[in-house]
Amino acid sequence: MTGFFQPPIPIYAGFMALFVCVLAARVIVHVGHMSFDPRGRLGCIDGLRGLLALGVYLHHYVVTYYFHVEGEWKTPESAFYALSGHVGVALFFMVTGFLFWNKILSSGGKVNWRKLYLSRFFRLVPLFWCVVVCVLGIVFIKGGCGLRESPAKLLTHILEWFTFVRYPDVNRFSETSQIIAYVAWTLRYEWVFYFSLPLLAWILAVSRPRPAVLVLFVVLVIVTGVAALPFRLLRINTQFFLFFLSGAFTAYIYTQEKWREYLQGPVFSILALAALVSVFLFFKTGYEYKQAVLLTIFFIPVAMGNSFWGFLRSRVFIFLGEISYSLYLLHGFLLYSAFTLVFSGFMRSGTSSVALTAGMCLLGVILVVVAYLTYTFIEKPAIQYGKFLAKNMS
Repeated sequence: MTGFFQPPIPIYAGFMALFVCVLAARVIVHVGHMSFDPRGRLGCIDGLRGLLALGVYLHHYVVTYYFHVEGEWKTPESAFYALSGHVGVALFFMVTGFLFWNKILSSGGKVNWRKLYLSRFFRLVPLFWCVVVCVLGIVFIKGGCGLRESPAKLLTHILEWFTFVRYPDVNRFSETSQIIAYVAWTLRYEWVFYFSLPLLAWILAVSRPRPAVLVLFVVLVIVTGVAALPFRLLRINTQFFLFFLSGAFTAYIYTQEKWREYLQGPVFSILALAALVSVFLFFKTGYEYKQAVLLTIFFIPVAMGNSFWGFLRSRVFIFLGEISYSLYLLHGFLLYSAFTLVFSGFMRSGTSSVALTAGMCLLGVILVVVAYLTYTFIEKPAIQYGKFLAKNMS
């Protein structure tokens, strides 16, 4: 807990930034007279995702500050800001595991995989490709247009970015991944999980006896944790799949209507929040077994529909959830543009806490507005087109 409060960016700065981001979202929702169709929404996950993305933004704001001051991109010493990012990523993986395992369960294992992958493509790829184009633009503007590597290597590196294979330096520009705060690594895990679903659906077929399913689930949890220590397959740390599996386990609970109703009670709201706070109080990373257990205790009530006294069902939080992918992908780009390209002298050791807090709040508001625009003009049309193609697919 020694690093929980870490000047010159104190913990209250993060809460203030979250508050002004929510206010900005509230204004957009009010001015746009937005309403959201509750049909097809599972639990209160939509209301959670925006907060997770904003937590990752807080994390990388602090990381960016210390990079400019100390010259090293590393996890913040402050436990609060370190865990704002780690918990956000871990819970995003849980959300993915829950949503897609629920699809398998609700369909009796008979999933139209072509439609699923088509919808995933149009959900994730168009915005990411736009971001990659912006990254490449900065690489060749800031790093120079001259070739610093062979044309074959340059083309290979660019293709690797566009295909989620890996995210190398392009044209030997050492800050290539830093332009988006290195967040693209999580998308590779998402795609590995998506492509493993047919195999997992076969192994954990819903028609098999439930005790066998539970045994296989425990084996997978153990294997993912142990394999993470000595092995790195395809540049993948298998320990992160603990969180996908936790989400899948939650999907089994979701199939029980009585449990869904029971877990929405106020007692479980308190228990869930206690588990989440415990992660922030007693750990400095969010990616190990103990943290996975505590985060699962928090996540299960959310997935069951526990709104925490109505907060996660409010239009504002659902709106933030709608634009969460844009929030997640774009915050690093805005951080780099603001504090490396434009105001390069702002983040330095002499900058006051007040100025850094104001910067965090102001950029947070800009992030919400930009994310709303990219969602409206890139994400949403692409999602609708993907649904159109899937609907008309024979």
